[in-house]
Amino acid sequence: MTDDPSVTYLEDLLRALTSGGVRFVIAGGVAVVLHGIERTTMDLDIALELSPGNVRRFRDAMDSLGLRPLVPVPVEALSDPELVRVMVEEKHAIVFMLADPRMPLRKVDVFLTEQLSYENLAADSVPVEIPGISLRIVSLERLLELKRAVDPPREKDIFDIRAIERLLRKGQSDV
Repeated sequence: MTDDPSVTYLEDLLRALTSGGVRFVIAGGVAVVLHGIERTTMDLDIALELSPGNVRRFRDAMDSLGLRPLVPVPVEALSDPELVRVMVEEKHAIVFMLADPRMPLRKVDVFLTEQLSYENLAADSVPVEIPGISLRIVSLERLLELKRAVDPPREKDIFDIRAIERLLRKGQSDV
């Protein structure tokens, strides 16, 4: 974590992940913001490539920032397809959450379902650059699809849907 107050905790998270060589795709509110829509978001939603090596790199990045799982399950469980299946089917989990015990709003949610898997979202992602960091984010069209699938939609999802639709219409009129 940096001591520079101008660098946000989300930038810290993204730098830790990218410098650690973690393969992931950003979705959720951070992807909305990185597509140019102004809105507030507090957590980072990602699709993580779940190979054992990548999960270890992810764990190391989270450890370096003091983030811990919110359930009594080790991060390494993410690389075990059977444990992920149990989390999804028996525990009805959609995400595996990690947070900083000292700052609970500092959170990372790792998608667990097949629909939100790294393989599915990476295929429909686009590159984006922020100062010193190269990232992949879910495309606007796919982000709209994901937001429309939230049932019941939250206020922030309705806001995002409307903003994404406006941005897509604007993009079509620019062609």
